[in-house]
Amino acid sequence: MSRIKQQLGVFAKHWTPGCVKKRLAATEGEVRAAKFCNLFLEATLRRFSTCGDCRILAFTPETKQSEFKTLVGPSWTLQPQVAGDLGQRMDYYFQDAFRNGMDQVLLIGSDSPHLPLSFVYQAYHALARAEVVLGPSRDGGYYLIGLRHPVPELFCEVDWGTSMVWQQTTEKINRRGCSFEQLSEWYDIDNREDLDSLLEDLNDPQRVDSDLAWLRDRIEEVDRSHQRSEGPH
Repeated sequence: MSRIKQQLGVFAKHWTPGCVKKRLAATEGEVRAAKFCNLFLEATLRRFSTCGDCRILAFTPETKQSEFKTLVGPSWTLQPQVAGDLGQRMDYYFQDAFRNGMDQVLLIGSDSPHLPLSFVYQAYHALARAEVVLGPSRDGGYYLIGLRHPVPELFCEVDWGTSMVWQQTTEKINRRGCSFEQLSEWYDIDNREDLDSLLEDLNDPQRVDSDLAWLRDRIEEVDRSHQRSEGPH
């Protein structure tokens, strides 16, 4: 019996100020929000560099490939995202993975850099039993999706970026009749409240590995730098 081939993908957008983390930028400013975006991606790539047989960083825009290349080591393969809305780009990612012989394919973003590694391994195990696995995020979306074969309809007519994503996606799974497993809830870092929750988690010694300690220190450096630049009031 042949061994199951597993792939993990990370979707990422370049950290250009004003183009990313807009809710976080509303309180932190565009430049700081972009720095956090860059840190979250780097931490994600460091932490998940051994999860699966193949690891893909699916990035956009393609013109920034050289800057993404500086973040990745030999553990990751760069892949430009195709044109289209988020659903079309996600569907292509999965279709391409299965065309390349993968059996279990996961996709996460870079907005949950502290996602427990165990959740990813649980997702792979779930795909041994189910056709679809989802990890719900507390904002009404999902932080992880995994498939055992292409299911294109999961990515059509979804109100991406809204609190309806989870409901719409699970309804499509049910209509399709796919077997489905759900992971534990987690959260993305979208605003200052989320960032404060992240820092609280990163200061819990029972939760923090070396890569998360690195992330905590880098976030605190950005905060200290901002405080110095503001000066006394």
